[in-house]
Amino acid sequence: MSAGTCSVSEPGPYAQLADGTTMLIRPARQRDVYDVSIPLPAGEASAALGACRDAVAERERSAGAASLRHALAPASVAVIGASPDPRSAGRTILRNVVTGGFAGPIHVVSPGLAELHGMPCLPSVAALPDHVDLAVIAAPLAAVPAIAEDCGRRGVRALVVTTAGLDRPGRAELLDTCRRHGMQAVFEQAGVIATASLGELLGTTAFLASQPVPAGCRVAVVSSTCGAAVLAADMCGDAGLQVATLAHHTREALRDLLPADATVAGPVVTTNAITPGTFRICLEIAGADPGVDAVLALTAATATIDLVPGVCAARLEVPVAATVLGQAEPVRLLPGSGENAQAVPAYAHHVAAARALGHAARYGTWRADQPEPVPDLGGIRQDLAEKLIDGSWLALSAGR
Repeated sequence: MSAGTCSVSEPGPYAQLADGTTMLIRPARQRDVYDVSIPLPAGEASAALGACRDAVAERERSAGAASLRHALAPASVAVIGASPDPRSAGRTILRNVVTGGFAGPIHVVSPGLAELHGMPCLPSVAALPDHVDLAVIAAPLAAVPAIAEDCGRRGVRALVVTTAGLDRPGRAELLDTCRRHGMQAVFEQAGVIATASLGELLGTTAFLASQPVPAGCRVAVVSSTCGAAVLAADMCGDAGLQVATLAHHTREALRDLLPADATVAGPVVTTNAITPGTFRICLEIAGADPGVDAVLALTAATATIDLVPGVCAARLEVPVAATVLGQAEPVRLLPGSGENAQAVPAYAHHVAAARALGHAARYGTWRADQPEPVPDLGGIRQDLAEKLIDGSWLALSAGR
């Protein structure tokens, strides 16, 4: 019930939840610490529980939409890096903002220019007014980090970075800048991924922020227990993924490595009678199979065995996600081993891991299906084309 709002007064045993109703609470006090439990309604009171769940879901939906408002529905826009070249990305973006009917303030940052597209230019980001909703960066790659930092200092609320060529360290640096200043960030080639809840969105974001996009939907499931493997396979199917059938040489390599009672044909069940090092090798063998696009590792941290270090140490050529049953966080990033190693998103439940992988795989398919860029054709009279589009061709014809 942590997603609801709760106000507790010392004498009153009730909490007000997100739907505006009240529910019984059981507070216990030890010195200056309150331990508060909320018994979930049952029987005739189940309607109250349903209303509360609906209210929490609506709260998640509203919070997710509000977090994207500055990027998707800005009240003011700054275009940074537009040049006089009409074919440049910055100039094209500025023209589209101006002619596209945007009604809010538009600020142009272009050092050395007095005006562009009929609008006055500012010499630097520092000259922007406070709290611009959205800044679109179309500057050279080397200048992007400093521009992003300056935007944060001016209180810009969201960034769109159209500059191509950002590598993983560069994106990580930009994300760090955005987090420090509370800015949203959208990078070049971003797609919008629709999810059913804020938690699902965060899980998908954690995967895409730490791992490459899968090339397909075939997933090798590697688990330390049989029950977890079966559940994960079902969840993968529900998420639009396909549990990979491993090649003969892959199965033989796993058979040589694992105990006799292990399973290597469909989801791989290693059993708990292995070391973290063996679990790491299993993940690497499965990830090297030509019929595998991603790996889902399933384990649990217990008092007797902890295979999580094996997940952290694995070096794979395909994306990997993990489920660590019993972890407190819904999703966390496990540190990779070695220089420039990628973090591994670890989820508390198979459902979250499978849905994150499913969203990432569909995004990869969508991105692969995008058409080739439109060629740059010479001799185009854009001014005449715009007049034809808005219906002014009749006036042009009459004047000839």
